[in-house]
Amino acid sequence: MFDSLKEIFGNNVNGYFWLILLLSWILVSKIELDKNNTKIKLSLIYIIFFFLALFDIFDLKLLIPIFIVITFIFQEFIFADEFQKMILKKKSYLLLDYFYKMVFEYKMLYFISSIFLLSTYLKNTLSINSSIIYSLISVLSFLVLCSGIIKTLNNEFKTLDFNQIHEKMINIMSFSKFSCNDKLYDFSNILIYKEDRSFFMRENSYNWLSIEFVIYRLKRIYKECSHYKVCKIKFIGKISNYILFIFNLILQILNMIIKLLRKFILIFYKVVLCRKNIRYYMRGYSTIEMQLIRTLAVIDGYSSHVFQRKAYEMIYSKIFFSSLRSFYKYHHYINISQYKYYLIYLYIRVAPVRLNKKLYKSILDLYNKKNINEIEIEEFYIWTLGLSHAIIDNSVIYSPIVGIFNMKKRRLKKLVKQFSKD
Repeated sequence: MFDSLKEIFGNNVNGYFWLILLLSWILVSKIELDKNNTKIKLSLIYIIFFFLALFDIFDLKLLIPIFIVITFIFQEFIFADEFQKMILKKKSYLLLDYFYKMVFEYKMLYFISSIFLLSTYLKNTLSINSSIIYSLISVLSFLVLCSGIIKTLNNEFKTLDFNQIHEKMINIMSFSKFSCNDKLYDFSNILIYKEDRSFFMRENSYNWLSIEFVIYRLKRIYKECSHYKVCKIKFIGKISNYILFIFNLILQILNMIIKLLRKFILIFYKVVLCRKNIRYYMRGYSTIEMQLIRTLAVIDGYSSHVFQRKAYEMIYSKIFFSSLRSFYKYHHYINISQYKYYLIYLYIRVAPVRLNKKLYKSILDLYNKKNINEIEIEEFYIWTLGLSHAIIDNSVIYSPIVGIFNMKKRRLKKLVKQFSKD
């Protein structure tokens, strides 16, 4: 059969491409489309390409690009849900979505490893002439492929698709009906003060891996340096500020490296040597948008797949919320200027908190209320402390934020007493 194909197509790559695409479509079109069946379809495509490599239809240099093109077409245009097709327009976002899903959800690296074992490059490098050795390598390659398919089908980290995330947001509050009032404005200021002070500074970015965030951090460091002016002459004062800025920047970078090294050592010691659960040592380094996307979308494997979750947060906080804003803007939503406040409102509604080791699903669950407008500013402040799993005691009353937002200390004392009893 494969010899016949070679006679028909020869070295015509286009012929092979359309043949594989047609064959892939015939195999997968009969299976109903949902998240689980998508895994089966991708597994079938893996098997098709594995046999193309096994019978040496064409070289690895051609096989991989054709595989990427075909799986990209299926993943981004055929398997994607309707809402994703509507909002995901940028090529860079399509590529990010594709590579995240293929690497983390569909274990593409196992497939690439399996066909690499079959490649002529490996044969020539290792000078494999024995048919027995090659047969053993082929069996090993097949086992690697099977391992990848099994991991794909049994992937425990599960998320909602774009359509389901959007429906969840609409059930909480549709953006077309949203309007920011004075109370939400105050709540937003408290939240960003406690959790993410760069929130409104980042107009076009939704995580800390962006130029906007880097510029924001540099401005904050320079602002800190302005408190150390050593000369009244403006020109010399500016030079001294720049020197202090560079010095402070170097110190902060060194401090960050030291913290990361300490964290890696802690994780290695606690998780690898002491066999503790990794989730207790991986909190932090998330923007409000990253926290929101994981709360809305992650439905299983939150604690057991920390690295995959972090990758999901980084990628989809950007491509989902940025694409959604563009979608709303294109459809002329008159309240588009309030989009960031809308994200904060959603975050407040869905973010779980832990106060004095007790878990609450949301702020409404915490205070047993039906509407955010019923929440007092002191209650909201206590809720923000639960985002970092804080222990509530009298020390929270003397935080600088209490004076900044004119909170009532008597009310705070009552709340502290209430949660201490709980």
